[in-house]
Amino acid sequence: MRILFVNAVGFVGGAETWIVHLVRRLTARGHAIEVAHDPASPLGGLARAAGARAWSPLGGFRGVVRSAA
Repeated sequence: MRILFVNAVGFVGGAETWIVHLVRRLTARGHAIEVAHDPASPLGGLARAAGARAWSPLGGFRGVVRSAA
């Protein structure tokens, strides 16, 4: 199965740590995982190390993802 996680924050917190752990478990089961992340976030490197293909949208998420708050 191909799975895409999208995370638009520029830091690594609880949700981002959860993504990395989930990437490890899902890739071990043979799933193809991609993580779209903010260019300023270290999540990309962590996701790659866990086995995902990680990338940032050109120009980041500005105007694409908005906070509900």
